[in-house]
Amino acid sequence: MNLFILKHKMLVLFAATVMLTACGEDAIEEVGIITLDHELYECSKEGGTVEVKVNSPEDWTLKGYSYWAIPSATEGKNGDVITFTVEENLSLQPLKMEYIFVAGNATKPFTIRQTEGEYVEDAITLSENALTIGPDGGTLEATITSSKGWSVNNSSNSWCRISSTKGQSGDKVTWTVDPSYQSLDRKLTFTFTRGYASVSLTITQSKRASTPNDIVLSMESDNVGEEGGTIILAVESALYDWTMSVGTGTWCHIDDAHGGSKDDKNVQFTYTVDPNTTAYARTNTTTFRAGPTTKTFKITQKACPKSPDDIVLSGETFDMPAEGGTVEVVLKSVKYDWTMTTYPPSGWTLDNTTRKGSKDDKDIVFNFTAPINTAKNAKTCNMSFTVGPTTKTVKIVQQPASIK
Repeated sequence: MNLFILKHKMLVLFAATVMLTACGEDAIEEVGIITLDHELYECSKEGGTVEVKVNSPEDWTLKGYSYWAIPSATEGKNGDVITFTVEENLSLQPLKMEYIFVAGNATKPFTIRQTEGEYVEDAITLSENALTIGPDGGTLEATITSSKGWSVNNSSNSWCRISSTKGQSGDKVTWTVDPSYQSLDRKLTFTFTRGYASVSLTITQSKRASTPNDIVLSMESDNVGEEGGTIILAVESALYDWTMSVGTGTWCHIDDAHGGSKDDKNVQFTYTVDPNTTAYARTNTTTFRAGPTTKTFKITQKACPKSPDDIVLSGETFDMPAEGGTVEVVLKSVKYDWTMTTYPPSGWTLDNTTRKGSKDDKDIVFNFTAPINTAKNAKTCNMSFTVGPTTKTVKIVQQPASIK
């Protein structure tokens, strides 16, 4: 063999070797490597957990989804351990799930098989169906027995809190009950549910007894004359934080009405009572509440007595002839602010539109003018004056037409 042919064969052999080496490297890179320490997990209907160690020179990902077999991670690196949590099988069919671990183009399946569940009738009972506790509060407890997991409603409230809103058969739940300062018992019902079955438990907290010292007032009532005046009330002491609510009315005023704490002593309130110019007695009530106790402070003001000089008029009865004319009514003086109402007959006119005034008014003139009365009946016009406690009525009578 000549030298040229020998060199040519050696070059071809070298090129083939290089190509085979490259192809081998590509194949290894393309295929990749991933292994699991085990590839199958079988469990009973109760479920369970299994750990799987992943070996791969590359980072890996996990493909697949199941609501009943839940992985702790969906990606990782070489040597990581992933945990699968298998829920209880509530169906009557066996379950199977296959997850796929992927590293590069390499894949490795992991299979989970679970035996079928069995039919269990929904049932739930409580060790207690009614619990009671005193006004100081505290803790209560009951044990739940159920065919499967349970839940409870009505768990959101301000004074009785449950330790858990869901759980399993055999669980013990605890209620924490706040102290009650109410004057009535209070109740709360919790309903525990397992599927279609339910059972209720009612907690009753007894009322707190009222005592005279719950809140002490310097007095519980006072009287004031029609001229008005000032009254001072003191909240001397209280066993609880307290509130006050003042009655409505524009004639009785209080400076800075507010509540207080059980540590406050001799908290004073000043009431200012306006003069009473009405014919009626009147009252104003302030309500204090401390714990279970309610007390009231009542102010009673006398009625204003009537007097002949409350209102002075030029007359209270007037005649007007059938031919018509003008009648003058004079409001000479008043002791208090006044109001007047009148509804003249059709055709009559009144020259003064004033309907109210002050106690300083004098000699207010009202002129009524009437046309001829052609009717067979008399016409009447009334004026009603109200001044303080006194009401007076002026009557104007127009005679009927003459009958010939």
